[in-house]
Amino acid sequence: MDTARIVARCTEVLGECTFVADRSMAHGEAVVVEVVDASGTGWIAKHVVQEKKYRQELGAYRDWVRMLSDSAPALHSAHDDMNMLLLNKLNGTTVEGTRWEYDPSIYHRIGELTRLLHVSAAPVVDEDYAENLVEDLEKYLFRGAHLLSHAEIDSARDQVGEITEMPPLITVPCHLDNQPRNWLVDDDGTVRLIDFGHARRQPWITDTNRMDLRHWRQSPELREAFYDGYGRTPTDDDMYFYRLYLAYLGVTTIVWAYEHGDPTFAAEGRGWLRELMG
Repeated sequence: MDTARIVARCTEVLGECTFVADRSMAHGEAVVVEVVDASGTGWIAKHVVQEKKYRQELGAYRDWVRMLSDSAPALHSAHDDMNMLLLNKLNGTTVEGTRWEYDPSIYHRIGELTRLLHVSAAPVVDEDYAENLVEDLEKYLFRGAHLLSHAEIDSARDQVGEITEMPPLITVPCHLDNQPRNWLVDDDGTVRLIDFGHARRQPWITDTNRMDLRHWRQSPELREAFYDGYGRTPTDDDMYFYRLYLAYLGVTTIVWAYEHGDPTFAAEGRGWLRELMG
């Protein structure tokens, strides 16, 4: 999808629009374009390549994200013929790479916003969660057989398989890419949550993995700030599940990253998997 076509659709909907920047990520799963209309209002238009992913993100904006009010983008319109979402552009700078990236006050607020997202719909007991996770793992193991050692494959199977022995898991609406590159902060310190392209139902603790595997390791006070804002700390059962889930996350990260030409991310996933094996 070329940016000119996206800008043209924005003009059809909003009146004359001017291209500002291509905000797309390198992985190529979406084309994200920033435009400004004649009144100077900024907009984000996102074309999602995969139909399934488009429907997933659209559903998140319609059903869950509204709970965050002006702390998250609002859906202006959906364009099914182009798999395109038109969203208002929020004020603020991406937290990643700024002085805010290791500020506990940011994590406290993100904890509050994450909780709002998690309670935006009723929790659901998913009787099939564990079996579906095992099936999904096998698909990734098949795709990534040439990338993984026998020991890594066996370890991942064993650990993810243990989840099937747990009681049925409760799922809630989760962001699932909850990290500083998807947080905005403005000059007043107001924090906002963006990019719901991965949002779907999962056990709540999975929404901490990006922070836990990166920033919290260096600065454990950020973990405390997040959970203080969230209003809940993980139980032993939460952490038992989470440790097993990380084996799944390690495998899927390795495979996805190699398929998208990101060896650094793949190495990170392999590191998580080997830690669990150790």
